[in-house]
Amino acid sequence: MEDQIYTSIAREIVAEADEQEKKLVREWVKEGNNRLIYNALKEQLTSGDSGNNSQKEVLDRIKSRINQEDSEFGFETRSRMALPRWLKVAAAVVLVAGAGWLVSQKVSTPAQEIASNVTIEKSNPTGQKSSFVLSDGTLVKLNAESKLVFAENFDDQKREVFLEGEAFFDVKKDPSRPFVVHTGQLSTTALGTSFNIEAYNGESPIKVSLVTGIVKVAHSDSSIDDLLLDPDEMATFDIGQKRLSRESFDPELVLAWKNQTLYFKDAGLANMTKTLERWYGVSIEVSGKKPIETSFTGKFKDKSLEYVVDVLSQNQQNFAYSISGKKIKIIKN
Repeated sequence: MEDQIYTSIAREIVAEADEQEKKLVREWVKEGNNRLIYNALKEQLTSGDSGNNSQKEVLDRIKSRINQEDSEFGFETRSRMALPRWLKVAAAVVLVAGAGWLVSQKVSTPAQEIASNVTIEKSNPTGQKSSFVLSDGTLVKLNAESKLVFAENFDDQKREVFLEGEAFFDVKKDPSRPFVVHTGQLSTTALGTSFNIEAYNGESPIKVSLVTGIVKVAHSDSSIDDLLLDPDEMATFDIGQKRLSRESFDPELVLAWKNQTLYFKDAGLANMTKTLERWYGVSIEVSGKKPIETSFTGKFKDKSLEYVVDVLSQNQQNFAYSISGKKIKIIKN
């Protein structure tokens, strides 16, 4: 049981756990001092430097942190479990670090050097999302059909990443090194904050949605004024008109994807088919008569493609559909 729980904890922290593993972890942290152990392991895994430590160093660091928290909160560590549990905690850390800290990252010959460092490219095809932690401790959730390029280790001046597609960033605070996300000619600069950026190739506008903190959104053209965003504000950049503007946004709608929820709000069929292709990794062909366009609002959590298309066929003006593997045909009646 302990072997299973530590593997599940490690997988849960790097967002690879399935529902059964998540449930197991939730139940486990309710017992005894387990919450302290979980927090220490999470801190170690998200600190960004575990890969540089030996197994003994990782073990000593986690033990020191837990003992400190035990003292602060007045808990007593049960001596009967200390050695095997700590060894398994350390093993779980080493397992994750050794198996791939950045969740299927690939190290490639750099297309461009970032801070004279090894460049890492993390990309997702359609139908796949991922989560990983950068060397500075920043958490990234990368959407489908998206790519992030970054340095294996940031330099002493700033932290730069290059995004194509959509990602959510929970930036580790570091006043001495701004965190900059480049999306084409647009850059978003933060210190310690969380925000979502949507910047798919060929799609306009680019959207920067701020959840917490403050960010500056700037264009490489100095004639376009920078924007400083407050929480619940979104910067939109119209690529064709080269116009940067500010507006409010619905966090539930914008962030639904990172919570594994497919959320349509007043969406037309063309918009929904594009989203479905990206979400499920399929291709959709639409043919037949062109009906009066109607909009659809609804949420789907952990639903199959067949279920979603069937619901849409009943709510969008009636259409027939067929699904064959990764290909869907929609025929408007």
